[in-house]
Amino acid sequence: MEKLGFAPLLHAMKRRGEPLFPLVCALISYRLTENFSVEGCGRWLESKEVRQEIGMRNVISHRMLNRAIDRMGEGMPEVLAHLRHSLL
Repeated sequence: MEKLGFAPLLHAMKRRGEPLFPLVCALISYRLTENFSVEGCGRWLESKEVRQEIGMRNVISHRMLNRAIDRMGEGMPEVLAHLRHSLL
């Protein structure tokens, strides 16, 4: 995600509260390892060690993760354009 330059793009999509970039990284990491629900990802992020690895300070609820998914959906055209540009 960092090598593709997603941090600035996702930061611009959400300005208040927990930054969007670590939330998206957490969702992707969880999905690649556990492959359960968003609520399960929220439980996974209760671990201080996991949050530190991802770069989060606060406990993250599954509601915050759902809002991050909604925000990504709203910005999907920009995300896909950025991904295409980064890969090509």
